[in-house]
Amino acid sequence: MRFLMMTILFPASISQNLGEAIALARQEKSYAELQTSDGQRHSVTYSALESVESYRALWALVRNWKGSQHLIDGVEVPYESVQETIDCYIEGVRMSQKDWCWGDATQSAAYTPLFPCRFIPISEANHLGWFQYGSLNREKIFIVDKIKLRQRIDYYLEKSNARFCPLLDGARIDDIVRQLPSRIDPQKDDQWIYKQGWVKGRFQIIGVEKRQASNRPAQQPAAAAPTRSQTKSENRSNQSEADLVMAERDIPLIHYHQIGGLDSVIAQVRENVELPLKMPQLFTHLGITPHRGILLFGPPGTGKTLLAKALANECHAHFIFVNGPELISKWHGETEANLRKIFEEAKAKAPSVILFDEVDALTPDRDQVTLHYEAVAVSQLLSLMDGLVDRGNVIVVGTTNRPQSVDAALKRPGRLDLQLEVGFPDKAGREDILRIHTAGMPLRSDVDLVRLAELTPEFSGAELASLCRDAGLLCIRERITIGSQDLLPDLSDEEIALMTVGQEHFLQALNNRNGVSQNY
Repeated sequence: MRFLMMTILFPASISQNLGEAIALARQEKSYAELQTSDGQRHSVTYSALESVESYRALWALVRNWKGSQHLIDGVEVPYESVQETIDCYIEGVRMSQKDWCWGDATQSAAYTPLFPCRFIPISEANHLGWFQYGSLNREKIFIVDKIKLRQRIDYYLEKSNARFCPLLDGARIDDIVRQLPSRIDPQKDDQWIYKQGWVKGRFQIIGVEKRQASNRPAQQPAAAAPTRSQTKSENRSNQSEADLVMAERDIPLIHYHQIGGLDSVIAQVRENVELPLKMPQLFTHLGITPHRGILLFGPPGTGKTLLAKALANECHAHFIFVNGPELISKWHGETEANLRKIFEEAKAKAPSVILFDEVDALTPDRDQVTLHYEAVAVSQLLSLMDGLVDRGNVIVVGTTNRPQSVDAALKRPGRLDLQLEVGFPDKAGREDILRIHTAGMPLRSDVDLVRLAELTPEFSGAELASLCRDAGLLCIRERITIGSQDLLPDLSDEEIALMTVGQEHFLQALNNRNGVSQNY
């Protein structure tokens, strides 16, 4: 099996850490001194299976030196963008490729990946289905576009840098794509139904999806066998109830790699929350109690809610979204009852993640509240969180823009004791966010995301997403002008395919947001 090889090149810097860096590099047999036109450079190549700790320690020393380079299999790749792939590769070798690359076998069948790579979120489920790629012909037969499907797979591999993974079986992926049906006809195959949606102001057929159990035609119950024990009947009943509970679990579709600019926060969340859920034996062995709650605070639009959803997805946890202001009721006992129902649902469908959005509205400082029912709601939530030890794998996440307004008792150890600030992204983070939101846009070659990141200081992730949307709308307005009484134009597929978004659209959208005309 081929190993994942990682190379670090660094110059003879004036840094005081140069001696330590050279000493660390010389521990590897692959160490070499190179004479280049830019002067002397030091090179060392590591194997992901043998020296990952030394590799990370060396890069930590030289990462900020001018001229330092990080390469994977001879290709220069940003260090941060490939660490998740390296960890995944190491775990895949440790657990065996079959058990790891195909994903968690304990998931329901609807969420089991279709392809042998955890970074390809395409499955048989309707919301992630391979049958989203294609179009209907005149006979209402869905023609699967396997070329577009393969391009989307390549995008996921490129985005995550999983393309470098030695465990990636490209031939197997091609075989799976080749074996998928090329035509789907719901008129003849009752496993499929037509998917409907709004197009040009009308509700019409837009594709196909798999028929769910609830959508299947009613069938006559089978006749009972002449002899059945009461125990077997009860087992069947219990099994069906368990399957129903699992089918009703709400697992978000957000992954960590779909969130840009929050690498450090994601790393802390994975270490303090995801790790205890997936490997509880570590904490049991060490005799320590993991965090059971997180308080994410920061400006609006920075990705706090997205991060909570990604956590639930990566842990395959049931996700419960609670809007603080909507939960509050002035009627006696109603707010407390609502809270108890939420925690009961989380326990029944554990592992679960409960997200209290705008938690400061639900748990204001009791020294400052004037209404009795507000103080009672805070006390009820504190009581429920103290009982989490008996409630199984339930993680509570609170988000707020005003952490100082949250009751101090909620932030003590054992409750929302892991407090992480989610601030505005830096330049690299903004570039990553722009890359995520433009991944599905037909961009012209003149689009410079690096320049756009430089022009958007103190932009949040939501504002960058809005900028991309505005640029797309400006592209549409070049071809379509709609007045109050105008009919919508009828554009052909060929005309739509020619529409592309250029750098001038982004700059104009940025000018419109700033409210002034500037020359960027």
